[in-house]
Amino acid sequence: MKKECCLCRRSIVLLCKKNADGYICNKCKKYIPSKINLKYADAEYLKSLYEENKKRSKTFSCTASYGSLFIDGKNNMFCISNRQANRLPLCFGDIYYVSELSCVGLYCTNARFVNNRVLCDIKFSFTTENTSSETTIARGQKCSFKIQGDKVAWNEPPVFCVFREMFKQMIDNEYFGLNKKLQSIQKMKHKITHTENNYDWAKGIMFFDTEDDPSSAELKKHRNTLVKAFHPDLNDALHEEENTQITARINKAYEILNDGNK
Repeated sequence: MKKECCLCRRSIVLLCKKNADGYICNKCKKYIPSKINLKYADAEYLKSLYEENKKRSKTFSCTASYGSLFIDGKNNMFCISNRQANRLPLCFGDIYYVSELSCVGLYCTNARFVNNRVLCDIKFSFTTENTSSETTIARGQKCSFKIQGDKVAWNEPPVFCVFREMFKQMIDNEYFGLNKKLQSIQKMKHKITHTENNYDWAKGIMFFDTEDDPSSAELKKHRNTLVKAFHPDLNDALHEEENTQITARINKAYEILNDGNK
């Protein structure tokens, strides 16, 4: 029986996976998140993931990598791909913007002393509004060490330490850009009459264009993303007082726009 990919509609002879209501070819599967269980995913749902991640992959430009984790310092994005070629990712199912993060960790684990060497694994964990994941991006990484009596003191791999700082810098750049844009919008509000009820000001605070007509769901998603982005836990540059002020502005803008949708 002839098989057809439910996404690209090309004929499939070999190398395909079955999903809830059809098949998906390997070329399309590389844009589907690795955690998705194809057995329970229908074509409509897979298509939405496929189109979004394919769009993101065209923006993504790798600037550094460690193991299966790739980052784009220009666009503040990251991608996890177990398949790679020439230190570039081949799969784009797990590709995200830093602005989507609500929690992130990049750390050494499972350190062990083997054949007079100290080895460790590198794990990467993150949480967004819709995803929570923890994955080992590299195994058996060599660590420098010293034997002190009956104990072994070891250090994280230096290349990993540099990469982690690059990831941190990418996060700082993202939130610095958001904060700078928000400050610019705040300066504009003094030039606007009746600012507190002004739609253009509210759209600016929420990072919408004046021509945009966001739905209630889009407004809520933007508000949650911005509140998380400026939270002190993710942005060391902000003090608690600054965070309170920024959060208040975001919530005020949300109320103005959401009231307009009712």
